[in-house]
Amino acid sequence: MVNKQGDSESGGENPAPAEVIPHPMLDTAQHAEAAKSLQEESVSPPTGGYYEKVEFVEGSIPRIEFTRRKGSQSPPAALREFRREISDIAQLIRLVFQKDRARRTQFFKELHAVAQSGAAGDDYSVDVGLDGLEELKARIAYEFPLVRGYVWWWNFAITAFMFAVCATASAAYYWHFGVWIPDFKTDKSAEVSLMFAAFLIPLGVAVGLFAEFVLRVGDNVTYSQLNEINPGRWKPVQRAINTILIACIFSAMLAKGVFHIGVAGTLLNDFWVKDPLVSVGVGFITGFSYPFVRDILQQVRPERREVKS
Repeated sequence: MVNKQGDSESGGENPAPAEVIPHPMLDTAQHAEAAKSLQEESVSPPTGGYYEKVEFVEGSIPRIEFTRRKGSQSPPAALREFRREISDIAQLIRLVFQKDRARRTQFFKELHAVAQSGAAGDDYSVDVGLDGLEELKARIAYEFPLVRGYVWWWNFAITAFMFAVCATASAAYYWHFGVWIPDFKTDKSAEVSLMFAAFLIPLGVAVGLFAEFVLRVGDNVTYSQLNEINPGRWKPVQRAINTILIACIFSAMLAKGVFHIGVAGTLLNDFWVKDPLVSVGVGFITGFSYPFVRDILQQVRPERREVKS
């Protein structure tokens, strides 16, 4: 005699596998999903875990490598999600601590230990691994001010360098012509505007990037905020060069009147011929509000015009 669950009365036989009973309110896809979920829950993990080993590979691109155990089934969703989080943290460590090899290596060793405890071995536990990841995230956020100081000094050096370039150019102009800067109030030529723009736009970019960094990247940054920061911030020289290039394109379009943009009652288009000193404002806006300028440039589309005979 067999009971409703398929167990024998004597209890000497193994229970029959559970059966998914179709429900009139579920469609075929939902039946299949329910059956798959039940099957995954009923499969016990293999001896030693799903992964045979977890290794820390140190090189030009340090990483954590997972080696699947031969013959093991696909890991459950929780373990796959744990592995994805390991990869995300590894990427953040590579970006934030790319110039600090000692701390980068130390964090990777800690990440490897957490990955080992949470995904490999006979006594692995995803819950223990997740707890370890939270502790590691807190340590990364705690160590971040040291990295911030490094980037801060690079931004300061770039800004000071641009001030020095402008001062040197002004001194050279004084040595040749006896005045520190051209008389832009009486000379409204394009040459004068171009001369101011060539020096003041890069200066404005440097000041804008520096100001934006100080305001956006404070000392008390959480791990979630750190994970959302643009990776380009950790390469200040490359970021400054790219932004100056965009500022030049932006200023050329302003000079041609492709669009008109005003800030605090000042029209940025006036940097060309009318008021060359506005060039520093064009550079500052590009550096301080780079996403705004990028979106404007991306909206520019070529127009097709018929040639009149």
